[in-house]
Amino acid sequence: MLKNYLHLLEENIKLIGTKKILLRLHAKQKKSYKEIAIQLGIGESSYRQYIQELAHPPIWFITKLKILDSNIFSKLENTNLKFTARKQITTLPKNLSNDLAYFIGYLHGDGFLGSDKKTVGFSDEYKNQLIKINAICFKIFNKKGKIRKVKSPIGKKGSYHLEIRQNVINSFLHRVFKIPRGFKDHLEISSEIFKNKNFLKFYLMGIYDADGTLPKNPEKVKQNFIDVGVKSKKLMCQIKLALKKFEISTLKLYARKTKSIAGKKFKKPSTIWELRIRRKSEIIRFLKEIGFNHPIKKKRMKKLQKKLGL
Repeated sequence: MLKNYLHLLEENIKLIGTKKILLRLHAKQKKSYKEIAIQLGIGESSYRQYIQELAHPPIWFITKLKILDSNIFSKLENTNLKFTARKQITTLPKNLSNDLAYFIGYLHGDGFLGSDKKTVGFSDEYKNQLIKINAICFKIFNKKGKIRKVKSPIGKKGSYHLEIRQNVINSFLHRVFKIPRGFKDHLEISSEIFKNKNFLKFYLMGIYDADGTLPKNPEKVKQNFIDVGVKSKKLMCQIKLALKKFEISTLKLYARKTKSIAGKKFKKPSTIWELRIRRKSEIIRFLKEIGFNHPIKKKRMKKLQKKLGL
């Protein structure tokens, strides 16, 4: 189960399904609506509306209720809440799952959280991968985004973009899993994922599906390989440690300098940190323990497995 996180969400996020608990809390005070509103420092009308759930109470209001009951967040977290910021309603998971671990891994690689606090986005050359990510998002959050084709700045083929516009999901991923908004220079695997080997497996599968590489035609290459590259050195060090949990050894971290990423040029070279797997035994172990689930990389994996006699 995920640690209590309601209090971490942004204060404008509103809760749905609080009426029973809040009315019970109000009754225990044995005071009038006006008296309690004054105690909390808010208007009587607002207090009455939120307690009776005539209006959905926001996180900032629940925080004020800690004056009346210090355990109010814990009590609410044990109920079946839904969430909204404006009109759209979504659910948030109480437990970590394989799907959520994979979703976060893929988000660390080919996704982003919008600095507008409203967006979760993904890009991939293959539409089927984004259809799968969209389905996972719906399974976890009861919310789907829209997929559109965009022109690629570095190739003629173009790519696809999945945009999920939902303040609540953005807030949840940012506040609970520490995923930065905007640039992803400082990423890390959450302790909840890292300490559970099964969830860690699906996280690694997600980030390798996003930023991992393997031969397109294994039968034509002399040196087999499985590599992954990200901008965050801290994340790459964690990935190296995570692979060790599966007894998979890699070469040393390699810093590759590049002046452009996805067609965007920089005045100064940017560093991409890479982990490389080269030994046959380590590649076999990776394919058995982690593997790929991206539709194209999965096909390449099967070719590589055939070459290795798996």
